[in-house]
Amino acid sequence: MTVVSVSMPEELLERIDRFADEHGYTGRSEVVREASRNLLGEFEDAKLEDRALMAVV
Repeated sequence: MTVVSVSMPEELLERIDRFADEHGYTGRSEVVREASRNLLGEFEDAKLEDRALMAVV
């Protein structure tokens, strides 16, 4: 797996750490990977919905 370095505010990092602890994640990387997949999935779903709406019009 490729290692990526990301800069973020300390408060956001603390929230990620807290979220990981509260939801049983193994660490920050797992939270960031899942959040990235979810965000990309939402955009892909929205794009498909836009196409479906254009087809209906």
